[in-house]
Amino acid sequence: PLDATSVFRSPVFLEHKPQHVHVLDTPGIHPVGAGVELVAAPWFSKRPDRDLMAEACASLAVTTTTTATTVPDSPLRIAVGHGALDSLNPNRDDPASIAVGALAQHLSAGQLHYVALGDRHSCTDAHTGGRVWYAGAPEPTDYDELDPGRALIVELSHSQCNVDPVAVNRWCFEQREFDLDGWDDLKHLDEVLSQMPNKQQRILKLSLRGSLDLRQKAHLDERLELQRDLFAAIELWERHSELAIRPVDEDFATLELSGFVDEAVRELRLQAQSDVEREALKAQSALALLVRLAERVR
Repeated sequence: PLDATSVFRSPVFLEHKPQHVHVLDTPGIHPVGAGVELVAAPWFSKRPDRDLMAEACASLAVTTTTTATTVPDSPLRIAVGHGALDSLNPNRDDPASIAVGALAQHLSAGQLHYVALGDRHSCTDAHTGGRVWYAGAPEPTDYDELDPGRALIVELSHSQCNVDPVAVNRWCFEQREFDLDGWDDLKHLDEVLSQMPNKQQRILKLSLRGSLDLRQKAHLDERLELQRDLFAAIELWERHSELAIRPVDEDFATLELSGFVDEAVRELRLQAQSDVEREALKAQSALALLVRLAERVR
């Protein structure tokens, strides 16, 4: 919000702001060039108690009682605001919701010709004759955004409006699901991760389901550790993962364990079969790590 703590009111910004940069710090009409006006609806608090866009547009003079196509000499007006349209806002009681019906009336009357909105991170056409859009965030910020990373090229006249979303993002959030039930599945997972492009700017969330023995789990952990060094991030989607680890005798047959290590393994194998899921998972992870370290020593 454009309050006292805003960077746009800081002495450093005001001192170094280039002359061609303009902050829309007052509501209403701002002429920006021959035949072009911006209608601004800035926020002065984090939670407005009214529809600021409707308030900014309320003073617009009625340029015609028909459509703007009959008055080509009138200025092109572009409204600039922030917030959720009432048609998209899940909170029906939000007093700051922007009334899409009022915007449609202004567009139909020729008082506005395009509405540029911020708030949604996904590129969104509000379906008001193709003249009300959210550009969305230029880079994705979460996994559940439908169409982030766009800039809008808008060709505008009184009679036409052409909006072209253009990809500008370099980062990527991606969710992937894998069923793992043996070495072939592990090989497939490794191939998919290895072939993914742009790893340094790709954030990956994995859902893993299936059943692996300890050697396979140790291999999985090692490969994921390697891939984490290559990707921006790899996360485990725990709520959608169900990977069972099943210790088998073959996992320990060639490890040549003795003494207290062998005793610890016996205790962990019993704990890995516990009915307490949390304790079982801890034991399975410990056994997989032991197998992995023992294989390295060999």
